Amino acid sequence: MVAVVWVLAVARVTRLVNQDVVFDPIRLWVASRVRGAGEAAAAAEVLDRVGAGRVWRRGERRWGTVEYFLGCPWCVGMWVAAVSAWIPLWFADNRLAMYAGVVLAASYVVGVLAELLDDDDVVVEEVEVG
Repeated sequence: MVAVVWVLAVARVTRLVNQDVVFDPIRLWVASRVRGAGEAAAAAEVLDRVGAGRVWRRGERRWGTVEYFLGCPWCVGMWVAAVSAWIPLWFADNRLAMYAGVVLAASYVVGVLAELLDDDDVVVEEVEVG
């Protein structure tokens, strides 16, 4: 049971990083760094500053790798699992660790079920009360 909760908790944290709106500011910041480095490289190349252009292109590639990582569930999932694997191994009896794991696991299951059960035919109508 501990392993199942841990796996679901890892899935939830992975989804948080990959897709949740809460993490949008970080993903957008990284994307702006990619774009900014690309623009700076292009400007340096236009001005025939080859060395500066190479430095900016290297920065663009590095930020591009971070951007790719943030959107890759395989990548994020592996690192979240690697960083958190010790928690269920050493703290399986700890109520606080169990609570955090159950919250994350339940959140993931509810989110997945909500997507699976999403019905586009639902109509919300305003009802006058009183």
